[in-house]
Amino acid sequence: MISGSIFKSYDVRGIYPGQLNENTAYQIGKGFVRCTRAKKVIVGYDARTSSPKLFSALAKGLFSEGAQVTSIGQAPTECLYFAVGSYDFDAGIMITASHNPKEYNG
Repeated sequence: MISGSIFKSYDVRGIYPGQLNENTAYQIGKGFVRCTRAKKVIVGYDARTSSPKLFSALAKGLFSEGAQVTSIGQAPTECLYFAVGSYDFDAGIMITASHNPKEYNG
């Protein structure tokens, strides 16, 4: 069961692994493609230790719904914005909890 408390106005954010974990990221990936119909998605992540694990799970969810996933790996959010705006991607997802403490991710 995914906690509704992780869904904010403009992002998804919660404490890893209690509120947001690999299963949650997988389900979000599936739902993202179902809702947006995006076929080419670029994904980046921050330096949090949970980010690579969440990326792998998210990518599996995106793949399972037929999306092509391109990883830019660990990068600043601005790099993701640039890639989405400059290249042929339908959507971009950044795994980060921004300024929140290290136990968070999103």
